[in-house]
Amino acid sequence: MTAKSSAPVTGRDEFEREFMATLIEDAARALHRFASVGSVEIAAKDLQAARRDLVRNLHAAIEGAVWAFREHVRSTAKSLDVLSRHEEIALSEESIQVSERGTVSAQRRNLTLVSTIRLTTKIAVRLNPTLTPSFDTTDWANFRSSVATRNRVTHPKAMDDLVVSADDASSSIAAFYWLIELVVTGMETTNAAMRGYVRGLAEAIEGLRAGDPTIVAAYRELLHASWD
Repeated sequence: MTAKSSAPVTGRDEFEREFMATLIEDAARALHRFASVGSVEIAAKDLQAARRDLVRNLHAAIEGAVWAFREHVRSTAKSLDVLSRHEEIALSEESIQVSERGTVSAQRRNLTLVSTIRLTTKIAVRLNPTLTPSFDTTDWANFRSSVATRNRVTHPKAMDDLVVSADDASSSIAAFYWLIELVVTGMETTNAAMRGYVRGLAEAIEGLRAGDPTIVAAYRELLHASWD
């Protein structure tokens, strides 16, 4: 049996910090620009353009943060062997097709933003049950409404699709803050799960070295379970 590596993935950690910092900085600039627009009188069409820009920019940050959260949780769950085969396939956003000639090919299968958040959070809770998100709140309902606004503005089919109300803009701002809090908390708790695993592994190794019969018995049971 080969023990999992307990070394921190420094490169990934550095990327996550830089990636998230960039997303948040972009969102902060978008919020600042929108606040500046609100402080002066402008034409209605310019106000609508400013609101659309706000929605697009905030949701770009949201989608990037969700992607980072998904990859963080997926990597941690794989390391700790708590990711099911079906979950791994779903999060990879690919499906395998085999032609009549026996040719294997992968096809892209995009998850919706909402589905990605729910699945990623479910796995994160499995990693560390101290994470207790609630999706039965007005925050989640507001987030879903904001996503609908983003989709409408980004893929308009009529003039009405381009109209963003003051409530729509406020909803997008609230959705951004709610999502970032979920992502940061989720990453922190999964990191704690990994640290707990590393501590437990270190204790087990020390017990093995010391010949602790309890540790040895537990380790043998683990070995036999992995062979079955």
